[in-house]
Amino acid sequence: MIKLQNLCFPDPEICSVKELYVHETEDTLLLDGFINLLYLEKRKKYTQTERLVLKLSAPGYDRLTVYCDRNIVKTIPLDPADRSEKAYPLPCEELKGRVLYLGLRKAGPGNLDPGPGNIRRALFMQIFRKKSCGR
Repeated sequence: MIKLQNLCFPDPEICSVKELYVHETEDTLLLDGFINLLYLEKRKKYTQTERLVLKLSAPGYDRLTVYCDRNIVKTIPLDPADRSEKAYPLPCEELKGRVLYLGLRKAGPGNLDPGPGNIRRALFMQIFRKKSCGR
């Protein structure tokens, strides 16, 4: 399994323009900024993905939504009190679009204060076979 991409959040020392990373509503954190999009087209062109996995620790959030080109492909319930990292398999066969991104719904009152600082780790992992070059 190889690491494809870490999900990133604004860092004042590097780039503090929040919209390049995430967009936030009252109850949802969308990781749909330019920096956090996972571009599928090139990966599909040069590899045959057998499995795609998201590793995530997101206390304070109660639902993970996986989007492909703004269409929901999977919704996963989360335990807002759980601080451990979990692996979530993603539906490769349903990822027919150009970009993949995530949405996290903030848990209700009485839970951990949600926010990007609570997301300890988020990354996409891929198991694949390299396509033949036609030589």
